[in-house]
Amino acid sequence: MAGEVRVVDALRAEIKNLDSKVELLEEKIKTIENQNVTLANTIFKLNERLKSIESGGGSSGQAQATRPRTSAETSSAGSSAGNENLEKIASDLDELKKEVMQMKYTIGMINPLDFVTTRQVNELVKEAVNEKIEQMRKKK
Repeated sequence: MAGEVRVVDALRAEIKNLDSKVELLEEKIKTIENQNVTLANTIFKLNERLKSIESGGGSSGQAQATRPRTSAETSSAGSSAGNENLEKIASDLDELKKEVMQMKYTIGMINPLDFVTTRQVNELVKEAVNEKIEQMRKKK
């Protein structure tokens, strides 16, 4: 009788242990999913910035004054606009580089090799669910 109680207690402890492991895995999966969403949003924004840079600096092509310019105004405006465009592109590229480095760091922090496979998680979940079902049947 005492041996049966010890076995039951050991089984309960093992079930609690497995349950806590499953909960930890669920938390890790949620964290990974949130990080994936963040990375996807960042990549989407970076793609938009890259497209705007490739198409000529993005918002620098706004409406300009309609009066005709003299040749001196045109050359000085063209060179200053060109310099501004180059500076804007350079700053956008610097920001892009920083964001890519940040993404690389984030992906490095995730380190997928530290996590279990989907198959292993599914097996653990199935085992835990089956054990819970058995417990519920025994209670009835």
